[in-house]
Amino acid sequence: MKMEQDRTLSAREGEGARPLLLPRTPIEVTNALCHYYRGELGRMTSWRDRIDRTSNWAITVVAALLSVSLSTPTSHHGVLLFGMMLVTLLLMIEARRYRFFDIYRARVRQIERCYFAEILAPEAEAGGEWAVVVASSLRKPRFLLSYQEAMHRRLKRNYGWMYFILLLALVSEDLDAETADGRHAGVAGAVMDLCHRQCRTRAGSRPCGDRNRHRILSRHARLRPSPGSRRRRIRPWRGACLMRPTAPRVF
Repeated sequence: MKMEQDRTLSAREGEGARPLLLPRTPIEVTNALCHYYRGELGRMTSWRDRIDRTSNWAITVVAALLSVSLSTPTSHHGVLLFGMMLVTLLLMIEARRYRFFDIYRARVRQIERCYFAEILAPEAEAGGEWAVVVASSLRKPRFLLSYQEAMHRRLKRNYGWMYFILLLALVSEDLDAETADGRHAGVAGAVMDLCHRQCRTRAGSRPCGDRNRHRILSRHARLRPSPGSRRRRIRPWRGACLMRPTAPRVF
């Protein structure tokens, strides 16, 4: 036992005394950076593939539930609500994957913008801060986006349209489904019934349009004189001639 412990201690001391294998020449640094760039690019591509896979799952779910819901008029609208729940679950999964994707995408963009772009077209204002940023990200990896911001981005890009399509299908299904008493069923139908009741209440509190029209016509009939009661109109110049005093005749 003591001999084995001495061997392990001697091996650890030899590893500690061995220098680190770091690139020393510019060629070695360039080769190491190129291999590191390929690795980060592969990570970014794999996480991007996972994000696209989740989006494809969501689109498949939406298409399947729409075909089930709109195929028969007797289908329940709860199918579309269940589809919204599944889409929300996939949105949460995709937001988590997007946070990991954003880390590797930021590293790749730092190398592309500040190293490869400087090789192709150097700029005087560019500095070497990009290496410090990448090194700090490698030493202490952390998320660059919050969970809410990642969900907002994916909702704005893809999932907002899915929710809009499901909501439109739900409204159209509620408008088509009518109950026996003439009211619409579902959430949209309840809103329409409420609006209809409000309109009827306001219309009942005001006088009827036909009644107002009858009142206006009767008023005009009273003010308008009958054809037989028209008086003869005397013109001003004829009245003046009749009222002028005439001179006495001289025989």
